Amino acid sequence: MSYVTTRPARFRFESVTEAIAVAMQKSEVRFWMLWWFIALVSTIDLWLVVAYQDVILDIEESAVCHFLISLDPQRLSYFLPAKVMGTTLVLGILYGIWLRLRQHGLAIAGGVATFQAWLLFYLTIT
Repeated sequence: MSYVTTRPARFRFESVTEAIAVAMQKSEVRFWMLWWFIALVSTIDLWLVVAYQDVILDIEESAVCHFLISLDPQRLSYFLPAKVMGTTLVLGILYGIWLRLRQHGLAIAGGVATFQAWLLFYLTIT
């Protein structure tokens, strides 16, 4: 008589490598969700700058951003490209880290996304 006739219900995967592959897919989905969330909040922030460009010089709190806006307050020709390039650079670096060190990339993306969530909250309540 065999002691094990059927596989217990808790074992869902055929092998350890299959379990690792599923975990990697979940990690990939999480990373891309965080990555797109960061991009979305940055886009909303950019839209708010354009929508409130007539008063942005008065309400901007960052000294670097204030300086860039003051160079051309009517068209924001220095601030907007700098903002887009900065976001693109961050998203590119995040992707590069994630390609080399997936767990670290996921953790860093989580940290940046948390900050972006705080920024979105701050921008919508003020």
